[in-house]
Amino acid sequence: MGVAYDELCKLTGVTAEEMSDSEVMLEWEKAALIWEPLMKLTGDPVIELHLGMELNDRQTGMVGFLMESSKNIDDAFQSFCTYSKMVAPMADFR
Repeated sequence: MGVAYDELCKLTGVTAEEMSDSEVMLEWEKAALIWEPLMKLTGDPVIELHLGMELNDRQTGMVGFLMESSKNIDDAFQSFCTYSKMVAPMADFR
């Protein structure tokens, strides 16, 4: 999104290694600190939405695969709500 990792890391205290390693899950408190500086750096007030639109299969993992395998959009959302804690432990989706 045009923002340098080093600037974002400095503002949030999250290391470049933590941001780039898809095998590492940040503590939700630390991950939550990324959004406001990212919004300010990009000037995009809905950066979360735009990043979500860019997700691919590797980034969504098994929950994303389950959603893609659902018979309809309602089942996909229900699957996400059921298993979302695996990918977003800080939020309760309903």
